[in-house]
Amino acid sequence: MRHYFEDKRGASAVEFALVAPVLMFILAAIVGYGMVFLTAISLQQLGADVTRATIGGFSVSEKRELAAEHLAVARREYVLINNDQVVVDVVYDTDTETTVVEIAYDTTGHPVELFRGLIPMPANTFTVRQSISERTT
Repeated sequence: MRHYFEDKRGASAVEFALVAPVLMFILAAIVGYGMVFLTAISLQQLGADVTRATIGGFSVSEKRELAAEHLAVARREYVLINNDQVVVDVVYDTDTETTVVEIAYDTTGHPVELFRGLIPMPANTFTVRQSISERTT
C-alpha cells in the first residue's frame, strides 16, 4: 500500500486535467471578446466612412443614396460584417446643417454566436451613430 501512495507517475496528467478547463475557458473568452471588439470597431469605422461620404449630398435623398453606394463598396473590406444584416438610416437636420447616420447590425449568424452559451456576450444588435456638420464658421 505504501508503494501506491509514493508513486508519482500520472501526477502531471491529473494536474493538467484540473487546469485545462480553466485555460480553455480563458482562451474561448479571449477569442470571443476579440471578435466582439473587432466587430464593434469595424462598425464604428464603417459608420464614420459612410457619414463622410454623405457630405456631398444636397438633399436627404442624395445623402441616403451616397450612403448606400458607399456602404455597398466599403463593407466588403470588413471581414466579420455580413452585408445583409447592416441597416443604415440617414437623417439631415436643416437647422444645424448636421447629417446623422445610424448603422444597426444584427449579429444573428455571426461567428461570435458560437461563444454565447459559454461566456457572457452583449446584445444581438450593435448600433453606431455618427454625425457630421456641414456648417462652416
